[in-house]
Amino acid sequence: MDIQSVEFLTSYAGTGKVPDWGLPEIAVVGRSNSGKSSFINAVLGRKQIAHVSSKPGKTQTVNYFVVNADFIFTDLPGYGFAKTSKAHREAWKKTIDKYFNFSPRLKLVIIITDVKVGLTELDAQMTAYCAGKGIPFFIIANKVDKLNQSLRAQRRKELDASVGEEHYLFFSALKKRGVQEFLSLLEQFLQK
Repeated sequence: MDIQSVEFLTSYAGTGKVPDWGLPEIAVVGRSNSGKSSFINAVLGRKQIAHVSSKPGKTQTVNYFVVNADFIFTDLPGYGFAKTSKAHREAWKKTIDKYFNFSPRLKLVIIITDVKVGLTELDAQMTAYCAGKGIPFFIIANKVDKLNQSLRAQRRKELDASVGEEHYLFFSALKKRGVQEFLSLLEQFLQK
């Protein structure tokens, strides 16, 4: 897949009807600071289409991007730790739930994990949530450039056991490792 054009469409904060652009949607989720925005920028070949921050909780709305006028990428707020109030985190959760429940064209959920940390309980809950709703998911094990060979082998073994080798990809947004593999997988998925 060749990314020709990317355009920011809108942000959705959980009030009113969930936007429907009439195109297949690919949602990007993950723990706060797992590298969701960096992943989106790397895959779409743009430096700052999704805003990157070193502070957890930067993304607070569902952000919609149209790609090649063919499909929508959505960047969702991170789950888990963020330096914000519990009430604010609850509002994000409601927005995410509403998005999942009322997005009829949602075709795939990309779960970004920090491979240095490994799959967390929150990541496992997200995979179970997707499975329970019948939404296909794929795990991007981000920040693989930070692992030594031993830890990489350990993480591969853990991911094979928990989700199976066909459901994840080692990735480095920083080094752009895995970008072409992901785009090929995405193209195959969108052709189904």
